[in-house]
Amino acid sequence: MKLKRRNLPELAEKVAGGGICVFVGIMMLILTSTAFLFTTGMEIVKEGAGMDTTVNRIFELEESVVYYSDNFLWNLIVLAISLIGCRLLLSAASKLRFRYQAAILVVWTLAIGLIWVFSSQVKPSYDSAYVTDSARAFAEGDFSDMSGSYLREYPYQLGYIQLCEIIFRAAALFGGMPHKTLILQAANVVFLAAAYVGLLGIAAMLFPDTRVRHITFLLLLFCAQPILSCVFTYGIVAGICFAVWAILFQILWFKRDKYIYGILSALCIGFAVLVKSNNLIVLIAMMIVAALRFFKRKQYVRDIAVILAACIWALTFPTMVRMTYEHRSGVQLAPGVPYVSWFAMGLSESRRAPGWYSNAASNVTFQNLGSDPEAMSEYSKKLIKERIGYFKDHPQYTRDFFYRKYVSQFNETSYQSIWNNNVRKQYKEKNAFAKWVCGDGQTAVKRYMDVFAQLVFVGFLTAVFLMLRKRDYTALVLPLSVLGGMLFHLLAEGKSQYILPYFMLMLPVAAWGIVWICTRAGRFACARLSAYIGAGKGGKLLKKTLKRFNVKAEA
Repeated sequence: MKLKRRNLPELAEKVAGGGICVFVGIMMLILTSTAFLFTTGMEIVKEGAGMDTTVNRIFELEESVVYYSDNFLWNLIVLAISLIGCRLLLSAASKLRFRYQAAILVVWTLAIGLIWVFSSQVKPSYDSAYVTDSARAFAEGDFSDMSGSYLREYPYQLGYIQLCEIIFRAAALFGGMPHKTLILQAANVVFLAAAYVGLLGIAAMLFPDTRVRHITFLLLLFCAQPILSCVFTYGIVAGICFAVWAILFQILWFKRDKYIYGILSALCIGFAVLVKSNNLIVLIAMMIVAALRFFKRKQYVRDIAVILAACIWALTFPTMVRMTYEHRSGVQLAPGVPYVSWFAMGLSESRRAPGWYSNAASNVTFQNLGSDPEAMSEYSKKLIKERIGYFKDHPQYTRDFFYRKYVSQFNETSYQSIWNNNVRKQYKEKNAFAKWVCGDGQTAVKRYMDVFAQLVFVGFLTAVFLMLRKRDYTALVLPLSVLGGMLFHLLAEGKSQYILPYFMLMLPVAAWGIVWICTRAGRFACARLSAYIGAGKGGKLLKKTLKRFNVKAEA
């Protein structure tokens, strides 16, 4: 039987979508099963507190990855309690319309986020200090940092530097140039609130079942990692905000077929890549989804225009910003450390964890090579070739290397949010609340984050298999972005704080999985209880109660 030509686009979407979901499902199955057995910790290990035994190897570092064993049975019990909690809160959340949920999210995030920023009093250090200090200097007309070593090595940071400069200049209009970066941390809180509204909108647009939006609302409300990460001024929060809205506008473009949404999507992803280049992963995911729907939509000219605009803006915005700064300063910047070097580092050993930051192909190597980008590129390619050869000759080592690298990032469920508050300098002493979270209460807060992440992982994994079973790939852009992040950070430099954006993108999809689990579990429980209680007053009361939760009691 010949396949009709008009069915080819639909077949291509199903084959590609099915393949992507299978791949994501395998990766999530590994992560979820690991999460119930082990937890990765991010610790500051002081001198004398390290360990080098056959059981454990903990290095004395400011950024030390530690693997902890978990209680599998206890994790299952806590998961069941979490699901029951979602079910009970669902009825309350379902009474709120979208605009009220969005308003609550904004008010809650701004309130808690700003309280945290001014409680923690974190001062930038290392890379974040170089970036924010340069932004403040540029806002004051001082371009001496353009000739410094940092921007000579990392010119791609100019995108986030420009955003920070704009914020500094805006703040200066209302009371002079701020000497603290708390204004940038407060801006992160605003970006996070906007990202949360965007994620809620994505859930509303992608899933007809309104319960998915309600669970997404609850997950966003109780997600602590992004709020604690607002003190880290490095473009991660701002970047994911623009990326989320780019995805939302793309969904609106597909559903409502209005050209303005396509343009807004292209602009947002351009800004996302400008602020944080890792968002090229989201751009690629969006382009794949657009390509899969290209022939099905039959809006060839408009779709090509939007796709080209997104790609051109994402690739040219950083160049335009760089040229602007070069013109303002009169300093021409070299290409800097080539991107291939981050892959060389990501395939190398590190005292932190496999593929994390090390001196292999680092800025130190770049300086030793005379800051020559071509020499650095050749060195990195040679190192990659050597590492690939070693991986081929040692298959067991290769499996252990990439497994450890994977779980050291995605299963470090605080995503360095607490660590970023502890490792950096202070403007002044933390208040009692921040002291407790980062001190005596750190174990409890991390445990809460771990439980929350396990719930998200289970929900996301369930939803991916639901996509496969139902062959419904309308939400494919989110799992595809997560898969891109997994593959990229398996190969490039590893660091768990870079995983936070992908964790946030999991939430709407995870909500779908949680709704399905709660519904199925509810029906199963109802069937058993109805059989025992029967048709008396107790049975009628049970059925009436279950009706409120949209659960059918089938005997």
